[in-house]
Amino acid sequence: MDHRFATSHPLTVDLQIPAGAIAVRVQDAPVTTVHVAGSRADGVEVAFDERPSGDRLSVEYRGKKWLALFSSGRDLDVTITVPTGTSLDVSTGAADLEVIGTVAALSYRSGSGDLRFDDVTGDVVAKTASGDVNGEEVAGGLRFHGASGDLAVGRVGGTSACRSASGDLAIGRIEADTSLATASGDVTVSVVADGKTSIRTVSGDVEAGIIEGADVYLDLSSTSGDVTCDLEPSTGPSAEDVRLVLEASSVSGDVRVRKVSAALKG
Repeated sequence: MDHRFATSHPLTVDLQIPAGAIAVRVQDAPVTTVHVAGSRADGVEVAFDERPSGDRLSVEYRGKKWLALFSSGRDLDVTITVPTGTSLDVSTGAADLEVIGTVAALSYRSGSGDLRFDDVTGDVVAKTASGDVNGEEVAGGLRFHGASGDLAVGRVGGTSACRSASGDLAIGRIEADTSLATASGDVTVSVVADGKTSIRTVSGDVEAGIIEGADVYLDLSSTSGDVTCDLEPSTGPSAEDVRLVLEASSVSGDVRVRKVSAALKG
């Protein structure tokens, strides 16, 4: 089942697919295409609404219910090609979503589905139970809430807040105020480059990198775990007087701050 729409205004895609596989590919052309395949393709309704304020594409499964736990991409496979600057709003029970290319914004809610994306120029909001989230770059803010799913993102440019119960949180580079918290998951930040970053765990380990020579205020603690820091201590300004602040604590996990190369500064 194929659909094709001329898209002359900024596009928002609303996807409600309970299970299967979803792929979104970005192209530099004012055209949107939808391809639906699989044994349950007949249950999908596609609607396109052209508006000067912004076009809207809706792709929703309205067929017979089935157990998403035992589904696969063969049951329902949705492939969408969208113009540059598209925003995505996706709700699913167990469908995996892959976004190839750069989108303007991304919202993803899922039970056990996984999310993988390249670049987002705005904000990313993701909520999963056991699904994992993997991305390259978020220019805006990042909001993540998970139970047992893991989060791994290469770079986040905006203010962020991420929470997980037993999943791990890993961010390559942080450039704004950030709050990260887990119960038993580990937290890893390769480079804390700017802003105030707060990291809290109960039994998880914490590891964070600070660029060599950076003016940073550190507040590190663990009740029963080890605390180590590669940086040289100095008598400097308070937390209110510096732009880069790292507060990291754990109850039983280890906390480590390591020194990273100045080559990673920009």
